[in-house]
Amino acid sequence: MKLPLMIAASAKTSKGGARVRLHNGTWKLALDGLVDSKLAVRCGSTVVDCVEGKCINGPITADVFFVTRGSEQAISVYAEFIS
Repeated sequence: MKLPLMIAASAKTSKGGARVRLHNGTWKLALDGLVDSKLAVRCGSTVVDCVEGKCINGPITADVFFVTRGSEQAISVYAEFIS
């Protein structure tokens, strides 16, 4: 099961993704369209780099935001339940 954290966000205009509740288990981040922007995921009070394959343990509320903005037209970030 994949949950979208950010869908087709433009690096030039977007403020970031929505806050999404990730339930118990391990969630792996999947990124689509990322070229030269830098993203981070806020998990409660902790901030971690948003990189392909990064695992996050639930239950948490997560949201994605831009650290540095690049030239992408559309960036999508998903959390995929793995166990």
